[in-house]
Amino acid sequence: AYAQDVGKTLFDSGKYAESSEWYAGELKHLPPEWLRNKLLYNLGTSLIAEKKWDEAERAFFAISKEAYTFPLFRLRLLYNQLLILWYQ
Repeated sequence: AYAQDVGKTLFDSGKYAESSEWYAGELKHLPPEWLRNKLLYNLGTSLIAEKKWDEAERAFFAISKEAYTFPLFRLRLLYNQLLILWYQ
């Protein structure tokens, strides 16, 4: 398994705070844009699980607009943004 599986493994184990910290740490390495978008999405999802709505919203809005051109990604992103609005 490659390094990106670490955050997902933590998330799937219910360790949402650790997952969020891992994704935030990976973003500090200035990954390429496609990976940055994926890390931001996963970070936002982990933050939702922690009920950190404002931080999750910031993570999702930091995703580049080019990422919205992928239909499935766009659908998942919009769904998570609606969750944030619902629970805020």
